[in-house]
Amino acid sequence: MALRIATIAGITLLLKGGGKALAEISGWSSLEPASAFPVFAAFAWGPLPAGVGSAMGCGLFEILRGPDPLIPFLMAGDFLLGWLPRPLWGALGGGGGITLRFRDLWRLLFLLALVESAAAVVVGWGYDCLERAPFAIIANLTVINRFLVAFVLSPLLLLLPPIPQRLVPLRGRIAPIFLLVGSVGGMIVGNVASWHEIAAASAPSPPIELVAPQAKSTPSLPKGDATRHLLPPFLLLIAFGSVAVMEGRTSSAAQAGAPRKEGERRR
Repeated sequence: MALRIATIAGITLLLKGGGKALAEISGWSSLEPASAFPVFAAFAWGPLPAGVGSAMGCGLFEILRGPDPLIPFLMAGDFLLGWLPRPLWGALGGGGGITLRFRDLWRLLFLLALVESAAAVVVGWGYDCLERAPFAIIANLTVINRFLVAFVLSPLLLLLPPIPQRLVPLRGRIAPIFLLVGSVGGMIVGNVASWHEIAAASAPSPPIELVAPQAKSTPSLPKGDATRHLLPPFLLLIAFGSVAVMEGRTSSAAQAGAPRKEGERRR
C-alpha cells in the first residue's frame, strides 16, 4: 500500500511538472495532462492509493512552487479524482472492466463528468473563499479542461485487466445520487451566485442623487460571501457520497467473504 501511494505521488509530481513546462512552452496555460492520471490510477491500483497518492503528489508540487493556503483545496480535489472513480463505477452498474460497448462508454462519460464536477466544486470554493478568483471562472474552466483531458486519455483504461466486482448494497448504490446532487447542484448554485456577484461588481455605480436614503442603509453581502455561504451544504453532500460509495464497497466485500469463512470453519 505504501509503495503504491509513493509511486502514484511520484508519477503525479512528474506529470504536473511536465504539464507546467509544456504549458509554458505551448502557451496553453490550462493544459493539465496530470488531471487524467488519478482516474487511471484508481482503476489500476485502487481508490485509497490513488486518492492519497494523487493528493500527496499535488501537495508536493504546489509546496515546491511556494507555500500557499490554497494547497489543501487543490489536494482535496485531486483526492476525489483518485478516490471516487473505481467504487463509483461499480455503484453505477459497471462490470469488471471498461469495454467499447455503448453502455460502458456512456457510463464512463457520466463518471468522468461527475468526478470532475465534484473536484471542481471543492477547488472553486477554495479560490472563492481566499478571494483569489470567482467560483464561476475557476470551477467552469476546471471542469471543461480536466474532462477533455481525461476523455482523450480514457482509452488507456481499456488496457487494464478486468476488476473483480461484487454486488453493491443499497447504500452504495445511492451514493451517486448524493454525489450528483452535490456536484451538479453545487455547480449550478455556485455559478448563479458567482455570476451575480461578478455582475454586481462590474455594474457602474448610480449617481449619488439617484440613490434613495433607504437604499443606502440596506445591507448587502460583500463580494464572494453569497458563494461561500451557499456551497457548504453541497460540499457536505459530496463528502457523504464519497464515504457512502466506499462503505458500500466495503460491506459488499465483507458479505462476499462471509460464506467463505463459514465454509473454512466447517472444514
